[in-house]
Amino acid sequence: MKIQDLKVIYICPDHNEKYKKRKQHMDSLLKNIGFKDIIHFKSSSINYPYCLTVATIEILKKYINEPFLLLEDDVEFTGIDTFDYIQDADAIYFGISKSGGHPKENIHRGNSIVFPYSSNQIKVHNMLSTHAILYISRRYKSAVIQRLQENMRTYNDIIISRVQPHFKVLANKYPSFYQSTRFNDDGGWVENQTKFNL
Repeated sequence: MKIQDLKVIYICPDHNEKYKKRKQHMDSLLKNIGFKDIIHFKSSSINYPYCLTVATIEILKKYINEPFLLLEDDVEFTGIDTFDYIQDADAIYFGISKSGGHPKENIHRGNSIVFPYSSNQIKVHNMLSTHAILYISRRYKSAVIQRLQENMRTYNDIIISRVQPHFKVLANKYPSFYQSTRFNDDGGWVENQTKFNL
């Protein structure tokens, strides 16, 4: 399946010069990739990461009955625009991470735990980073909403990583998106964690 056939929603507060540049980047990027159904969700800019969690909950509730690709505003495209659409999958990660979440504490636990699934995909168990996820099933979206609402002040990728073991959550071995150093002043750490193939 082609990613261009998906509804794509990206989160960006678009409230100052920094985030206006991110919005411009996302609009240009998604148009150039060839997406036809693009939605900009203007999130709050107050109390990060709380604002990102609130945005994620609102989007999941609004689009609870249809699949959509949810992107954060710091992604770059790898050029991979095809993937295996698995009918009974609950979600598919189009961006991956080397980092795994802790099952109880709000910290990074080390390397993410994954299991073999197919020649093109793996099953994820505790993968952090939520920069590019195709949300598919209503039951998974509902579970994510519930867990996020119970933990509003925690980083959303940590909370979501705890939901993964209970559902069929896959990741593409050749991801379509990574988090770019261009928008993260962290010495390249985030890009190093997300720009690789499985």
